[in-house]
Amino acid sequence: MNNGVARTALVSDLFAGDGPYQAVADDFVVQRCSFCTGIVDSDVRFNEQGYLCTPCLSLEVTV
Repeated sequence: MNNGVARTALVSDLFAGDGPYQAVADDFVVQRCSFCTGIVDSDVRFNEQGYLCTPCLSLEVTV
């Protein structure tokens, strides 16, 4: 797991199978937004809330 202060998830953390990232890894594999569950394009961001499309990221939602 990342032990720094960054609020991001590394892809290696997603697939390690430990920590709170299993749902985010599933979203990454099927290419869907963690919040709206819509299909995403190439402009997606990982953050502490999940794997988010641009509109959901701009909402600063809590998943």
